[in-house]
Amino acid sequence: MPLFRTAAAQTRRLVEMAADDEAAVRTGPLTVAGALLEMAGAGTPAASLAAGGDVAHRIRRLLGPRRPLGRAVVWAGGTAAAALLVLPLVLAAEPAAAAPSVTE
Repeated sequence: MPLFRTAAAQTRRLVEMAADDEAAVRTGPLTVAGALLEMAGAGTPAASLAAGGDVAHRIRRLLGPRRPLGRAVVWAGGTAAAALLVLPLVLAAEPAAAAPSVTE
């Protein structure tokens, strides 16, 4: 199925991006970008450069400016996460709240 092929390719790409980010934290983005350039220039097979070998995009991403999330995005994400955490509790408590109270 095309959806699964796309999902697999994007998962590989995200894993490579996470690995690039971790390496950049440890050694610096210039070092990682230089290593990617050397591997690409040495005729290293695209398979060893992982997710399809889009080295130029990976290097641009490493060397490009960091764009922090805006307040609205952070607020919306926090609200959505809180709603996802509270919703199961509300749904579980609803039958108990709707049940008639038994008094003797």
